[in-house]
This record gives sequence, structure tokens and C-alpha cells, in this order.
Amino acid sequence: MTPNASIKLILNYDCNFYRGYAMLLDKNDEKLRNTIIRTGQFKEIARDILSKDREFRKYGRNIDTGGAIKRALENAYKLGLQHAKFPAQEEDEMEHDDQDFVNWNVIPSRSRDAFSSMMQHHLIVLEVPNTPFSKVPTQWAMYFVIGDEASLLKTVSKSTMLQLIKLGLVRETSVVGKNALIPTALGIDSWNNSISSGLNPGGDYYKLQSE
Repeated sequence: MTPNASIKLILNYDCNFYRGYAMLLDKNDEKLRNTIIRTGQFKEIARDILSKDREFRKYGRNIDTGGAIKRALENAYKLGLQHAKFPAQEEDEMEHDDQDFVNWNVIPSRSRDAFSSMMQHHLIVLEVPNTPFSKVPTQWAMYFVIGDEASLLKTVSKSTMLQLIKLGLVRETSVVGKNALIPTALGIDSWNNSISSGLNPGGDYYKLQSE
């Protein structure tokens, strides 16, 4: 890599981090009246601020975390004022509004990471015995398959994947006598939407086709 290319890479890295601090909620976005979606967005902003604070401090960089928190709180306050101007929709109507996909930020972070790995790398997910003395007898193992060879990528707790099952993103099935997890049509559509909306950096290369 040339010096110019290296400098551009570093500058782009910094810009991407600072751009995250400018992530604001659109006060005119009606989806944010949905408690689940709004809470997911708030958590995402909080994670973003904390992760960038840790990253910058790790390498001795200056960072205005206090300013980022201030902007996030001001943005949330303005969102509340906007919602107060108009009558809220009924909670049942908002929570059960039919959608063709699950919003990416609604998925809990651990479950979202596992789902992302599963979809991006086409992993085979099988139920396997847990470690000795564990309170839960089984866990989920994620295998990467190339040709006739399979290698264990990582194991994931039952509770992590249970969130994906509850959201309808994956379902349990039996494959040659083994309990397995496979993505549902809703899961595939949600994955593709996360890429199209820019919330997931996976890129168009990883888009999948629903059955």
C-alpha cells in the first residue's frame, strides 16, 4: 500500500468513527413511535458512543464523548417534543403492525452478531452438548463448511439464539437426526433489508434469495 493510500485509509477510518456521532433520530419517522423500534435505536446510539470512546482511548486519541452524549440527549428530547404534538397510535396497533422484515436495530446485539455470522458465512448451526457443569445441557455450534470439510467457527448460548427464534428470523428443524437452526423467509428478508438500509455493513455481496 502506498503512503497516500495509507493516509486515505486512516482518514476514512477517523471519518467513519466521527460520522457515527452524528447519527441522529429522524423526528418525522413514524416507526419511532413503536416502543420496540425506538428502544432499539436508543440502545444502538448508546453502544456506538461507548464503543468509539473505548476505541479512541485505547490508542490515546482525543474524543468528545461528553459532547456525543449531549447531542444524543438533545436529539431524544426533540423527538419527544415532536411526538407530543400529535396523538400517539394505539400501542397494539404499533406493536403488531405487519412488516415484511424485522428492523436490524431491534435485534439484541449478541443475537444480531450471531445471526450476522450465520447469514454472511452460510454457517450450519447444530445443537451440541454444553461444557461440563453448565446449567444448560446444550448449546448451538456454528460450523463453516467447505466442500466435504466442516470446521467449528464458534459456539453460541441457547439464550442468544432464542431471541432470533422469538423474532421469527430462524427456526428449529431436524437434519439427519440433529437439531438444527435455519433462517426463515422473514430472516432472509430482514437480512437483505439491513444491507439495503445501510444498517448492516455486509454489502450487496451477501444478499440472499428467499425460498
